Amino acid sequence: MKRLLACVVFTCVGSVASLGQVRHADGTPLTDMVSQAVSMASELEATRIWAGYGLTRTMPSNTHFGWHGHDGATLGSLLRPQGSDAEQGGDAEFAIRDAARRALSDAQNVGTLVTKEFGVLFRIDVGETGPEAIDEVRLVTFDATPGLDGLPLLWLGSRSQDASLDFLLGLDSTTHGTVREDLVGAIGSHDAPAGVIPFLARLVESDPEEDVRETAGQWLAARVADAMGLQRPGRRTDAEEIRRSALYALTNSDTADATGLLLRVLETSDDSSLKRAALMQLAHVDDGGGLPALVQLAREYGR
Repeated sequence: MKRLLACVVFTCVGSVASLGQVRHADGTPLTDMVSQAVSMASELEATRIWAGYGLTRTMPSNTHFGWHGHDGATLGSLLRPQGSDAEQGGDAEFAIRDAARRALSDAQNVGTLVTKEFGVLFRIDVGETGPEAIDEVRLVTFDATPGLDGLPLLWLGSRSQDASLDFLLGLDSTTHGTVREDLVGAIGSHDAPAGVIPFLARLVESDPEEDVRETAGQWLAARVADAMGLQRPGRRTDAEEIRRSALYALTNSDTADATGLLLRVLETSDDSSLKRAALMQLAHVDDGGGLPALVQLAREYGR
């Protein structure tokens, strides 16, 4: 442990004052994240602090997940500042231009799969200790705003999917309520079917919290769709949009066998995007058969 801790290097990165301080701690064990964050917060006399690390995975180029922030700076610009304050994202005009560039790129590359970086962020309450100190978990792509609201950030660098998954699964039994829902979503975001799909399927089948079961079902549908090789929707024709809308309306009506209809789409359609939409709808139908059918597919494709 001493050897492991010895390789931790702290580097303060100056940023726009309103964004709070960012400190890099590449090499810090994930299990030490909370204690290191509390130490940094105490040093800065802050009552709350964010801590997090980075992952990469394949996703559509127009996928962005983030949070509204008053500053408009992306997570990537906070972690890798270059040039002037405006170039760091602190300038409102720069933030608007940057958002416009991303929107144009999205419109030109709908559905194109790329490798993107995203952060797993934890808000930590300094008044608590251990995992109980975590009061929110967020996923933020590097090209989106994290909405840190001026709180400092301890950044632990990039981690592998396996290391991240082991850490998050270890937190599952120590979190509750909305924090656990956030955590389930973070686990579901990983590109590791053999570890993620069985975990989510168990939650869907037996977790006592309804909100956790619902969250797990939504992420399970996405991961099973990936495992089945069902493409994400790209630029749709009018006919494709009509079919998807009809599928959604049908499965959200009082139709007695919505699950059966969705399964028939999965079995007979030659439209990969429509089949993915049908699979995603299994997590939402109210006829009592959607989630069991989804779990059955998870057993088949989650190995």
